[in-house]
Amino acid sequence: NELQNAPPTNHALFRVFLQCTAFTTCLLSVTRTICMCVPFYRLNMTPIVTSLVLFIVGVTACQLTGLISALVGPEGFVSHVNGILLVIERTVMTVIFVLVIVCNISSVVQLRRVTRDTLAEINRRATITVFILSLFFCVFNVTFMVNLYVYDTPNQLPADVRWFGFFMAIPLNSALNPCIYIIRKQPMREFLARMVGRIVGRGRGEGRMGAAIPLTDRQKNNSILCSNIGHSEM
Repeated sequence: NELQNAPPTNHALFRVFLQCTAFTTCLLSVTRTICMCVPFYRLNMTPIVTSLVLFIVGVTACQLTGLISALVGPEGFVSHVNGILLVIERTVMTVIFVLVIVCNISSVVQLRRVTRDTLAEINRRATITVFILSLFFCVFNVTFMVNLYVYDTPNQLPADVRWFGFFMAIPLNSALNPCIYIIRKQPMREFLARMVGRIVGRGRGEGRMGAAIPLTDRQKNNSILCSNIGHSEM
């Protein structure tokens, strides 16, 4: 199939980016759940960053082992190494999948526990947001997991489903997450609008050579004051 016919270097890079993307999604889900369940707990960024670095190093080491064996190892040894790497990848991705689902369920349960009227609407929107994120995560990742578990079996899925599951499911899920947050959260929309306004305004300012520099309120007041003084002296 597509992965088997891909060059070894491309295959290894794809696996590294794929698993790191899934782990980042898991890390965000875990930290979000901690913030919701323990609102006054201050997260320490050191273990979070350390876990991400260690995961990247571990995945990269595994894929380098597979890449080196594919380039210089005998055929039987390559098949053995690829089988071990596939088992490791299945285990890691399954743990990530289960952990994200558990975190999302915990977040929804925690949001539903708060019953104060002032927070009812906020919690309702937050619950719907987490539900939407969980739904997309399940749809895309179940597609990937099914492809991953039938990868080396005779029970292959249709080519289009196989291609989508391996190459598009997890990256598309990660790309949709910020879009969902922007659609559902007004502060993020306001922040995005401000940033776009600054970028567009800066680009227009740089594009006009010799354009007049806009006056601040203080400069405008000083200008008006000087004009009034000039008129009074005339």
